[in-house]
Amino acid sequence: MCHKVPSHTKLLVVLCLFFCSYQPVGWAQVPNDDATEDWLLQQGVENTELPQELIEEWQQLAENTIHRKIDLNRADKTTLLESGKLRPHEIDALLTHRYQFGAFIDWYELQAIRIFDAERLKELSAWFVVIPGHQRGSWRQSFSKVQHRWLFRTQQVLEPQAGFAEERKLAGRSHYLGPQHAFRSQYRQQGEMHQAVVSISRDAGERGIDQLGGHLLLQSNGRWKRVVVGDYHLRLGEGLIANTTFGNGRGVWLDQFVFNGSQLRGASGLQNFGAYRGVAGQMQINKHWQWMPWIFAMRWSGQWLEESTTEENSPMISSIRENGLHRTATEWGQRKNVAVWGMGSQLLYSHRQWQVSVHGQHMQLPGTINRSRFLHQKHWPQDPALSHLGFSHRFKQRKWHSQGEVAWQSNHHWAILQQLYAIPHSKVQLRLAGRWYAPSYLSYYANSLHRGSRVNNEQGLLFQMQYQYNRAIQLAFFSDWVYFPWMRYQVSAPSRLREERLSIRYDFSKTSSLLFQLRTEHEEGSSAESGIRLLQWATASRSQLRYRQQLSEHWEMQWWWGRNLIHNANATQNAGLMAVQLRYRSEKWGFASQFSLFDAEHYHNRFYLTEPDLLYGMGMSSLMGQGQRLVALVQYKSKYARFWLRYARTTFADRQTVGSALDASDGNVRSQISLQCQLQIR
Repeated sequence: MCHKVPSHTKLLVVLCLFFCSYQPVGWAQVPNDDATEDWLLQQGVENTELPQELIEEWQQLAENTIHRKIDLNRADKTTLLESGKLRPHEIDALLTHRYQFGAFIDWYELQAIRIFDAERLKELSAWFVVIPGHQRGSWRQSFSKVQHRWLFRTQQVLEPQAGFAEERKLAGRSHYLGPQHAFRSQYRQQGEMHQAVVSISRDAGERGIDQLGGHLLLQSNGRWKRVVVGDYHLRLGEGLIANTTFGNGRGVWLDQFVFNGSQLRGASGLQNFGAYRGVAGQMQINKHWQWMPWIFAMRWSGQWLEESTTEENSPMISSIRENGLHRTATEWGQRKNVAVWGMGSQLLYSHRQWQVSVHGQHMQLPGTINRSRFLHQKHWPQDPALSHLGFSHRFKQRKWHSQGEVAWQSNHHWAILQQLYAIPHSKVQLRLAGRWYAPSYLSYYANSLHRGSRVNNEQGLLFQMQYQYNRAIQLAFFSDWVYFPWMRYQVSAPSRLREERLSIRYDFSKTSSLLFQLRTEHEEGSSAESGIRLLQWATASRSQLRYRQQLSEHWEMQWWWGRNLIHNANATQNAGLMAVQLRYRSEKWGFASQFSLFDAEHYHNRFYLTEPDLLYGMGMSSLMGQGQRLVALVQYKSKYARFWLRYARTTFADRQTVGSALDASDGNVRSQISLQCQLQIR
């Protein structure tokens, strides 16, 4: 049940709603971050453990495009996909034209490609450029004309937390070893044909420098397209064997869906788990064949069993710590104590509409994996050696294309994914995807179309449709039917799930829009009755209404309303959300504030909400409980430097302690302050 909201809070909400309803006429439109916020929200809903470092790398790629336009004569498919500005069929058409007729002579030559009209070319001109002439770059020029960026960030929770209490340290009880503030520093050097990154970081509670990484990336239009030394991200086909980038396969809007194909790019080095560290390269053998080898050697954090139970008396690993936190003495003792190495290779063939590849990867862990503690992991492989072999294909014919991947694991189990994408009409986009993943299939680097926590133990069929009624109205529909043939975490039997989504967007004008989203889930889960765990159906309905208004050239306002309703045999859980955001942008100054009221008593009924954040910040929060949240962000920009100051405060109405265990703090308030500085020399 919701607590009574104070009268002054009600007045604030009413005034904000009235302000949102006023629509000025004749003011210029300022570019906004609609796509970024929708994408961030979608990723947060699909993956509650989304690494912040991966979000930062994605934003850095987008910012590089702003400061350095991409030459369409030099860019390969990976670069065009990473830009996020071109749709998959536009990339295919552009590369096909360039392959048939050679390099572009002028920007307006793009008009010869049917799918690019004058309006679309005007949009793309802000991000891309055509530079005619010889296309082989110069290494000397790349290193002489570089952009240098140095970034430093520090943030801290202001309330004293139990893990930092001095009395716990003096008593010898479990506590955090390091200071309460976190920091992150990164140097980036960007040239036309190279990129270098060095990063260091420490989370709150950790001591010293906990993470050190980076990479050197070299690229050219010669035989070796790309070479990366250090930390890197890799994607093969549909990601059933390896994909350390985003698995954005379940977004409701097909415009945001990208058929990534094979990719190789550098990583920041700040991810404790989920990225490669070693050497990788892309070699163009001839016009049709491409070869990509890679090797890697890393150290993960994990827990070893003190006494081995295997017949060979070999060491046994009980768990891998994927969060990468090393705050307590126990966590510090497990820091990077699991040595992992491996290698892989991909051979890819492309010819007109066809693209096929064969790829494989071998990974070696130092000990046997213990699966006896968890029933849902019973079928996972325990052998320290894990090998995979995959075959992927892609075929494009006019307004439709098909692609998929088949992956085989060394324990003779399979994972299969097949997708079909079509544009039967200029206003309609369709997608149909089927998947079959065995319960015993496991790849630590897999990230593809899936509903569970990993790419295994899942069979499903997904259907999507997007309809553009006119320039003002867009509609998208999503339906996913899933069957889990083996037990899952906290689910004691094979189970089923059905999910539908509906999203409608209406643009009143160039300065205002309204977005409605509805998501329903029907899922089987465990319920304890008389000591026996039985399956029962639960229904969840999540709806959101968002209004955006460009008030002037510098001012923008947004308003959210959300409602979550979960119903099962035992009880009905109801949750509500109200939020208002105000932004100001000028040449030097930026300001953003957001105020939200939320009532979500249960963890499964929590809300995800995008928020103003630092550059490369996560930009999203998870709200649970009853209370209110305030976020304020100030930004200043000069010729060579930018500064950010952010303050976030959450006040709860249903508790007197925030957090749990060592993260707990007394009182009903949790606040955080963040400071960031970026120096830039071109």
